[in-house]
Amino acid sequence: MTKTPLAKMTTDELLARFVELVVKQGEALEMLETAAFNRLYPKVASVVEELENRPSNQKRALLRLYNHANTQVRLTAAQYTSKLAPEAAMRVLEDIVKAKIFPQALHAGMSLAILRGELLGPK
Repeated sequence: MTKTPLAKMTTDELLARFVELVVKQGEALEMLETAAFNRLYPKVASVVEELENRPSNQKRALLRLYNHANTQVRLTAAQYTSKLAPEAAMRVLEDIVKAKIFPQALHAGMSLAILRGELLGPK
C-alpha cells in the first residue's frame, strides 16, 4: 500500500486502512505479540481521528464494519463507535462474547462491562 496521507484518502480508503491495520492487530494478539499490537494502536487511532475530523463526522462509516468477517475488525469498530451507536455496538460485542472467539471475546466482555458501568466500583 502506498503511503498516501490520511487527509487525502477517501472515506472508503480510510475504512480499508482501518481494516488492514486492525487485522494485523488481531494477528499480533493471537500470537501474543503485545508490542506489535501496541505499535499499531496509534495508527488505528489516527485513521479514526481523521474520520472523526471530517465534515459530518465520518466516524459513522465504521458502523459498516459491524458485519465484517474478521472478529477483531468487528470488535474494534464497535469499541470506537460505542458512543455513536451504543445499542448496536453492544450487540456486536455481545455476539463476540457469545461466539467465544478468543482472545477477542475477553476484550468484548471487558468493553461491555465498561459500557454497562459495571467496572465503576461501589457507588
